[in-house]
Amino acid sequence: MAVKRLWFYIKLYPYFVSRSVQSRMSYKSDFILGVTASALMQALGYVFIWAVFQGIPEMNGWSFYQMVFVYGMSAISLGLNEFLFAGSWQVGKYVRDGSFDRLLLRPVGTMFSILAAQSAACTMPRYRPPTRTAPSQAHAGPHPPPRISASRYARKSP
Repeated sequence: MAVKRLWFYIKLYPYFVSRSVQSRMSYKSDFILGVTASALMQALGYVFIWAVFQGIPEMNGWSFYQMVFVYGMSAISLGLNEFLFAGSWQVGKYVRDGSFDRLLLRPVGTMFSILAAQSAACTMPRYRPPTRTAPSQAHAGPHPPPRISASRYARKSP
């Protein structure tokens, strides 16, 4: 039973990731600038290591290639963390927006919905470009979240 459920989530995860990427690509220039900035940040990390090792053959017993390997391994681990668990930071936003109820009513686990919907498939580790999400991008579901009119709660003048 548990294996069937796990397989269900494994098959469902690429669907959520593709929806996340599609919603981020709705603003093409923002998406391209974000991915370009992320790639440049990673490349500059390697350039920095190269620049440091131009003047010295090794640093405290570590060679250039060993440092590049350590940097690459840290980038991979941070990237996997960002890719798999980036949505956990969005729980507060869902509660404030009032869209957390929508996640509770889905036929899949709530935590899976949160983690998979905000998957950082289009960003690289250590840098998440600041993006302005439109109200239609704030959720991963097929229907927009309910809107509450601000005029209903505005103070009435005496």
